[in-house]
Amino acid sequence: MWAGRVHDLPKATPDKIQNCELQEGDWGKVDGVATECKDRVEEVEREKNLITFRVIKSDLLKMYKSFVSRSQVTPKHGGPGGIVHWDLEYEKVSEEVGHPESHLQLSVEVSKDIDEYLLTE
Repeated sequence: MWAGRVHDLPKATPDKIQNCELQEGDWGKVDGVATECKDRVEEVEREKNLITFRVIKSDLLKMYKSFVSRSQVTPKHGGPGGIVHWDLEYEKVSEEVGHPESHLQLSVEVSKDIDEYLLTE
C-alpha cells in the first residue's frame, strides 16, 4: 500500500491520516496533536517489500535535523499476510530532544489500520 496505493491511506486509517497528496513525480516511484507532514519517497525496492521516506516539511524538523523512515514487509511463512518492520533514522537538533517514540507508535497503529483495511477488500 505504501508504494502503490498511498492515496488509499486516508480510507484505511481516517482517524490518523486525513489527506495524502502527490507533490511531484509519480505514485509508487522513487502525541495527540494533528500535524502536517510532507515526505518524499527516497527508495522503493518492490522485490524486498521496502520503501523509504524522508520528511521534507513538518514540525518534526524543528526537533530533528533529518528524519527518515523505512517500512519493510516480510511475508509470513505458510500463509497469507506479513510482518511489518519500521526503522526510523533521525538526527536530533540537541541532546534535550527526546527520541520519537510517538512517531514509531503512530507507524505501528497505521500499519494495523492498513492491515484491517486490506483484509476487508
